[in-house]
Amino acid sequence: RMHWLYFDAESPAHLDVAGFSYDSTCGYNETVGYRAGTAQAFTPPGCASLLELPLHVMDTALFYPDRLGLAQDEGVARCLPMVSRAAQEGGTVVVNWHDRSLVPERLWTRAYDALLSELDGHQPWYATARDAAAWFRKRRGVSFARRADDSISVDPGAGEDPVPGLLVAVDTPSGRASSDLTSAHGIGISLS
Repeated sequence: RMHWLYFDAESPAHLDVAGFSYDSTCGYNETVGYRAGTAQAFTPPGCASLLELPLHVMDTALFYPDRLGLAQDEGVARCLPMVSRAAQEGGTVVVNWHDRSLVPERLWTRAYDALLSELDGHQPWYATARDAAAWFRKRRGVSFARRADDSISVDPGAGEDPVPGLLVAVDTPSGRASSDLTSAHGIGISLS
């Protein structure tokens, strides 16, 4: 992440060329939300392999008087729709919380604990940015092919471990078929 979220349209390409695996600068300094319009990691335009893990919540945006200036309870409440959306639709909630400062401590521990408690209710995977990027790369490595018998072959690719496995779900007229994608040989799912 670039300090103060300073970046421009060329920044991702420079990071990509420099060999960075991921970035998390695409977020707001002055508010919280979906600056990139998504809770999914993505490869920015002009990049070959860099993944952007979009930033959704930053403590200073919530609580600094010259930003949103919210009380701690209000700040947590502002984050809850993003938590619920990620729990329902999948994706990430990327949080940047400053627990140390060169100036007096920010003392937003109560809000941080409340946010973690809310997240815990959804049984999240707490990941480092590196591990989250590895999981998204693993998901991008999955390939699908339709078989002659009208089923789908799912190949997990060569994803990076130790990140959580993947779940494949297919909605069909007769219901939902799902399976853990843990086998290196892939799975087949019937479409009927």
